[in-house]
Amino acid sequence: MRVIRPFGLRDAWAIKHLQPRGVAFGLRRLLGSSSPVSSAVLGLLTRRLLGALTLVYYGPKRSNVRGFAQLEPRRDGQAWDLTFLAPSLDERQALPCIWQDLLAYAVVAAAQQQALRLYARPPQDSEIEQLLRRAGFALVTREEVFALSEPPPPAALPRGFREADRQDAWALSELYRKAIPPLAYQAQGPVQLGSLGLSSGLGSRPAGYVWTEKGEIVAHLTLSALPRGYWIECAVHADYRGELLPYIAYLISLTDCSPSRPAYLAVPDYNVGLGWLLRTLGFVSYSRQLVMVAHTANRVSVARPIAASSRESTVDMATPVSAPRGVGGGRGQGDSSRGHLKAMSPGVVFAALTPTRENTNR
Repeated sequence: MRVIRPFGLRDAWAIKHLQPRGVAFGLRRLLGSSSPVSSAVLGLLTRRLLGALTLVYYGPKRSNVRGFAQLEPRRDGQAWDLTFLAPSLDERQALPCIWQDLLAYAVVAAAQQQALRLYARPPQDSEIEQLLRRAGFALVTREEVFALSEPPPPAALPRGFREADRQDAWALSELYRKAIPPLAYQAQGPVQLGSLGLSSGLGSRPAGYVWTEKGEIVAHLTLSALPRGYWIECAVHADYRGELLPYIAYLISLTDCSPSRPAYLAVPDYNVGLGWLLRTLGFVSYSRQLVMVAHTANRVSVARPIAASSRESTVDMATPVSAPRGVGGGRGQGDSSRGHLKAMSPGVVFAALTPTRENTNR
């Protein structure tokens, strides 16, 4: 019998043994996170405030750990990321059913943590993509990751470029809605405030900058300084994509890029032309990855009945709705008028009707 359960300290040795044979999901997480076993222990001790939620897959024998998966929450708490899965599919003893079971359980675990979405950024591979689809993930887009390992030259502050603040939240959400194609936007959901890199006095947040034209925000760039490199994210209005070069040049001038600590920027396939701009700045293509998401909750339309007035405690069964008093079915002329109700809002449902005393005595 196969069992999947959360990580315990007794699993640390098995996780350490499996981690060299695993697959990392998303380059950005690798730049900032520690080793999977350290992240598992940290997540256990802090109850996932730091580190990862680790799910351990046991074989028929309870002492035989055959695989594990790791999930980490984003700042907003409404989305989580699948960050690591072991062993890799290259090992024949790691049958796809291990991945399938771990992925299915990961979606359930994210829902139990009140997450609305679970993201995965695996390397571009048809077998991995198929397994993720079977577990309920949908493809949002594909990305090409570019890397810069040479020290950048100094650059002047471009016109209209400033640090973002919390008052830009609504304008930024509108920018992302316009910059991301509708199908991709619907698949990944609205961008949450906690992931926009807005100034809030917290040093752990990425530095966010906006480019404004005529009072409108047309681009948003964030720079995260991580232990193993720099990670840059960019959203730009399609009409201004070709003019983004000086703004990226200024942002990378704030870094200390080197071969041991490069700067990375992921370009979605729908941002046509942005890769060419990066190459003019010295970036080179590093890898390709998928962006996939599993939704743990769906919006459901619910018909809500209109509440009835508390003053209408009884219903007169004798007076028709449309007839004025004394015309065609008033009191005392009641065969055809029985069964009519006083006018009420449509959709009101009564569990029982209480007739008047006069009707009861008839």
